Amino acid sequence: MAIGNPKAKVTLIEYGSMTCPHCREFARDGVPPLLANYVKAGKVRFEFRNFVLNGYDLAASLVARCAGPKRFFPATERIYAEQPKWIARIQSTPPARMEAAKA
Repeated sequence: MAIGNPKAKVTLIEYGSMTCPHCREFARDGVPPLLANYVKAGKVRFEFRNFVLNGYDLAASLVARCAGPKRFFPATERIYAEQPKWIARIQSTPPARMEAAKA
């Protein structure tokens, strides 16, 4: 998924994991100024590629992608913003319930 001027001289490609706390920090602290100062000005095209580390990453990536091209970036922003909550819920799920879900 990409945002910005397709004819920009610079394309920045991020490989991001939806479960990675460092990727979350970049989404929170780095992406807003990037979009405001470079993408909206037409200087940079920003492309996001999912770096899938595990099944939870796959599910989160699919949720964002299913939102469609226009809503992908807002959905990704929300997934990163809520990451500590949904990761904690996954981690607190009893092992027997996780095994049942896998089956």
